[in-house]
Amino acid sequence: VRPDELDEPDEEIIKLKLTKNINAALASDSNAELIISDNDSPPSVAFSQSEYYIKKAGNTQALIPVNLSAPSGRKVKVDYIVTHEQSGNVQEGTLSFAAGSQTETLHIPITSANPEDVFTMQLSDPQNADLGTPNTASLFVLSTDTSDCHDLTLTFNGHGLAPAAISKSSSIGCPSGQYVEGELIDIV
Repeated sequence: VRPDELDEPDEEIIKLKLTKNINAALASDSNAELIISDNDSPPSVAFSQSEYYIKKAGNTQALIPVNLSAPSGRKVKVDYIVTHEQSGNVQEGTLSFAAGSQTETLHIPITSANPEDVFTMQLSDPQNADLGTPNTASLFVLSTDTSDCHDLTLTFNGHGLAPAAISKSSSIGCPSGQYVEGELIDIV
């Protein structure tokens, strides 16, 4: 029995049977079960960041990643509520993660949104997982003006590797390497 960190169904059962006895008689109860109990913690489910940006032009929906902190041997579900702040319209549903999957995508229609509109997204009531952070996030709809996206230029003096953005390759709706002003970017 090798330990792993995969949250799995509560018990795994191995059926054992003694056979091919030599110089001994088998007892009437030569069958047994080995029960292996899972001792791994469930993963947490959360958004990958607390703010998302999408340009209105050319997009009918925003694709928002929702992540598990680790793979799971169980089917994980999490409820979500998306509220369009300006109209008050609400979209509710459940995301289901297949066993072994770490990312699912929340689809938010933005066809009726206007530039500068904001959507609030909230995760709740996970099944076979814990609620991680951030479990609430905002989606900002940007205008069609391409000046909303800016190049990120990283320079340094010294030894070693140049700094790089590690949390995301761009703001949602912007070309690779471009970001929206004010968005938080992790750099290493």
